[in-house]
Amino acid sequence: MAKTCSDTRLADRALYTSALVRHVLKDERGATDTADMLYKKYIENVDVKISTFELVHLYFLLKKHDKVVSIFERDMDTIYLNTDDTKMYLYALSQLGQDKKADEVFSSKIKEIQEENVFIQSDDDYSPEEKNEYIDKNIKAIDRLAKVYIDMSENNTKVSVKDIFYACNEIKQCYLMGCLRHE
Repeated sequence: MAKTCSDTRLADRALYTSALVRHVLKDERGATDTADMLYKKYIENVDVKISTFELVHLYFLLKKHDKVVSIFERDMDTIYLNTDDTKMYLYALSQLGQDKKADEVFSSKIKEIQEENVFIQSDDDYSPEEKNEYIDKNIKAIDRLAKVYIDMSENNTKVSVKDIFYACNEIKQCYLMGCLRHE
């Protein structure tokens, strides 16, 4: 019997959830082994049914900074890094001693946000209030990112990343086979 897309999605989601649970239960070896199964599929270009960011967050939790950097660098041209993702990437780079690369990533992200502000300022689709709100939000993002980067660079402070267990709460399926309550 051939695996369907839904079966693969459920299997990958179950592996991801298992790795998270193992991490919470302090079974780091089991969590890493499980995460590595997903990573292997990802590296082999097999369609992994979890997001790139979920895989990154998982490795960040497991303190596998080499994998975090590897995933970000592999997909850098196809993904958008928000400020939390950028913080993880910067922290992983600094933990691997790649300070020059971290400086480049930080400068690039600041430049990207500033360019967004220039674009918004000239966009006629937004009202002046919307423009100001968007630009204020971006300025605050720059301030937060700069503060975190300075703390991280000078004090080796670990980045605080939003709790990723939101993904577990979004799962609508039950993994108990034949469970009538959760069909």
